[in-house]
Amino acid sequence: YAFINSFTGLLVPEIAGAASLSHKKRISYIALRSWRLTILFGLATAGIMAVCSSSFGVRIYGNARAAQYILAIAPLLPVMDLDTVTDSMLKGLGEQVYTMRVNIADAAISVILVRILVPNFGILGYIAVLYISELINFSLSASRLISRTNIAFKPFRWCLLPLACLVISSRICCCLFEYIPLYSMPTWFSITVQSSFVIAIFVLLALVTG
Repeated sequence: YAFINSFTGLLVPEIAGAASLSHKKRISYIALRSWRLTILFGLATAGIMAVCSSSFGVRIYGNARAAQYILAIAPLLPVMDLDTVTDSMLKGLGEQVYTMRVNIADAAISVILVRILVPNFGILGYIAVLYISELINFSLSASRLISRTNIAFKPFRWCLLPLACLVISSRICCCLFEYIPLYSMPTWFSITVQSSFVIAIFVLLALVTG
């Protein structure tokens, strides 16, 4: 997220500059490119969290149950990254007030859902709140960006195909790590090895599939 946050900080003046010159094609290109790269980055991060969830849970937090929650939240990471990037591009287009309204509505919905779900379902209720609020926030922001930039969203090429690459790479890594005694190695080394394999295979499959 630190990487994405630094990247989005550069998007605001870039988009604002193109908007001031009425370069609509430039804005659409930046928005399209940013979304595609963010989806790939978010999926790769989600894959690392999924494959390394046991390592993070047991070896960092000292709790096997933590791995379950890391795995449960992993699919939400691409959406969170996309939401951050989308908000920055909207700010560059002068949509600060709209973004503020969406974030206020998101916070209000989250408070209400926490009050309803957490007392009844505990940590699972909180995870549900994260999914619901983040999906609502991103949907509102994304629809606004699409209307302002006329992005031709391609769900199969942008989302489903990279997701298939991620699932295949994650399964290959999980099968591979069953035969490698990573648990006898230092925590940082085992996580680095797992992450590197996930990213390498994912990038390879992404390149092969275009």
